[in-house]
Amino acid sequence: MRVLAPSGRGVLGIADPEWMATQGFTKHHFTIRPLTDVVGALESGGLTVEHRTFGRMPYHLLVCSPIA
Repeated sequence: MRVLAPSGRGVLGIADPEWMATQGFTKHHFTIRPLTDVVGALESGGLTVEHRTFGRMPYHLLVCSPIA
């Protein structure tokens, strides 16, 4: 099933996994995955991933496009 048009983009924003692990609320039904695992899953799903960071946390933006 295709979710993005061939020329489309999807953006996934996630907080830094190491920072998330220090937050008390994540002990309640959160699954924290390494950033490399998230990127790998997106790429294995047929997407190219451009990784951008910003902020003090940092916050990660993964800009995804279908592989042409």
